[in-house]
Amino acid sequence: MAEHTPSGPVELGAPMDYAEHDRTYSGFVGFTKISILATVATLQALALFGLANNGFWLGVLQLLLMTAASIVGVIAKGSVKALVGVVVVGFLLMALALG
Repeated sequence: MAEHTPSGPVELGAPMDYAEHDRTYSGFVGFTKISILATVATLQALALFGLANNGFWLGVLQLLLMTAASIVGVIAKGSVKALVGVVVVGFLLMALALG
């Protein structure tokens, strides 16, 4: 007799693809971390725009660094090392702009 395995929805007894669920969840968490750090870096750039006379160019530099680090993070599948470095640089630039 043939083996009967349901192929319909999970509610009707079909097997779940746990590997795909884990991959999707990991991607979601990685993108969320990248988004949060990119938002912090953008807020730092906005603060730099208003801090000092040379704040405009420091803010532009911060936005360019944030964009590059975000692209690196997406390519590296959720790595936030580059964005953490950009956030630290942003705090250093803010300290320099304040004098």
